[in-house]
Formats: sequence, structure tokens, C-alpha cells
Amino acid sequence: MLIFQLIHAFLGLNAIVGGIAVCIRMISGRPFEEWTAHFLKFSLAASAVGLVLSLDHTGVVQWLTILGVCGSTLTLVSQRKARANGEWSTTLVLGTMCVLCLDSLIVIVHVFNVLTLCTILGWPQPEFLYPVSMASTVLLFAVLSPIAVKRKHFRERAPVLHKVSR
Repeated sequence: MLIFQLIHAFLGLNAIVGGIAVCIRMISGRPFEEWTAHFLKFSLAASAVGLVLSLDHTGVVQWLTILGVCGSTLTLVSQRKARANGEWSTTLVLGTMCVLCLDSLIVIVHVFNVLTLCTILGWPQPEFLYPVSMASTVLLFAVLSPIAVKRKHFRERAPVLHKVSR
């Protein structure tokens, strides 16, 4: 079971780092094609391993990993469709932001589970910090998502006159 936890941590860290890169690229309006596939594959793999690890108990982590698997799969399909069409859709941008939000929420839950162990050692933990951090993460992505949609990068087909003028 320890090897699955290490694999889950490795995949999750890769997904978060790739997701941060995608988020920054989306918000700044730069192209994000090659980063999106990396992020979605690692997020799907991390969510799938996390789902296997959480089969023995139900809780917030299990529900978030189920949503993560579904969201990553649907967004990956949307990414494949967008690559085939040559145009990045709003669904892809919003799906990617939602998957990154779910990955961030899973990290927060894991961090607070570790902090609960610290409480056993005698270090106090404020009780309001958990819901505040969850709500602020969701609010952050609720603000960033419309910005990313507004600045999404299109690979528009250039008209013939534009090609001739180059």
C-alpha cells in the first residue's frame, strides 16, 4: 500500500505543477496546448490511484477523486476534440480549471489530515481554517476561470491575404 501512496504523491505533484503552468498560460493568454495534455494525463492517473487508495473508506477525498476522474476524462476528450478541430473551446478551458480546482482541494484535504496528526502531538489547529481554505480555493478558481475563458488562445486559421502579406 505504501508504494501506491508514493505513486499517488508523485502523480499528484506532477499534476499540480503541470496544472499551475496551464493555469498561468491560460490567464496570460499564451498557448497552452502541450501543457494541457501533460496536466490532464497526470491528473487522471493521480485521481485513479487516489480512488483505489480510498476504496476502504468513504469521505471527502473519495468524492473529490471520483469527480477528478470524471472531470479529467471529459476534459481529456474535449482536448482531443479541440486538437482535431484546431480550435480550443470554452469547455476545455473551464474543464481544465475545474480539474485543477479539484486537485487543489484534494491537496488541502490531505494537508489537513496531516495537520490532524499534529493536533494529536499537542499543536493546536484552528477549526475554522479548513472550511475557509476550501472556500477560498473554490472562490479563487471561480474568479480565474472567466479570466481564462476571456483570454483563451485560439489557433485561428489565417486568411489567405494574411498569409500572402507575411
